[in-house]
Amino acid sequence: MAAVIHPTGTGKSLIAFKLAEEHPSEKFLWLSPSEYIYQTQLENLGMEFDNIQFMSYSRLMKNEDSIETLHPDYIILDEFHRCGAAEWGKSVRKLLNACPNAKRLGLSATNIRYLDNQRNMAFEFGKGFTGRRFVVVRCVYVWLFVHLAKPVVCLLLHLVHVFSA
Repeated sequence: MAAVIHPTGTGKSLIAFKLAEEHPSEKFLWLSPSEYIYQTQLENLGMEFDNIQFMSYSRLMKNEDSIETLHPDYIILDEFHRCGAAEWGKSVRKLLNACPNAKRLGLSATNIRYLDNQRNMAFEFGKGFTGRRFVVVRCVYVWLFVHLAKPVVCLLLHLVHVFSA
C-alpha cells in the first residue's frame, strides 16, 4: 500500500495510469470524487484502459450492497483525503475490507483535512484506516518519471519513505 502526495499537476495520476498500462491483465478500480476529473485525465493522456473500472466515491456509497461483487487487483484512491468524509469513508473502509488482497494506491496533494481537526489522511489511510503497513512516496522528480518512465519507477521505489506515526 502506498500513497503519492505531491502538488496538483505534477503527475500523480500519470503514475497510476502507468501502473495500469504495465499490468494490462490486472483489474483496477479507480475511485475519484467525480467522473469529470477522471475523464479529463484520460483525454489528456489520449489513451483508453480496458482494465480500469471507474467509480466515484458517491457511487460507491450508493452501491455499497454490491461491493462484494468487485474483485479488483488494484484500488486507486484519487484525492484520497476525501476518504475522511463520514459516509464516503465508511464505504471505502467496507471496500478495503472486502478486498484485502488488492494493492492500494492513494493520490492526493492535500493529505491534511484542515477543516476536519487537522486529520492526516495519509496516517489514517495507511495505518488506522486499514491496519496495514504503509509507504508514502514523495515525488521529487515527477518530470523524470514522465520522460524516463521505468528507470524512475525504480528510483521512486528507492525513495520510498516508510510512514511512521
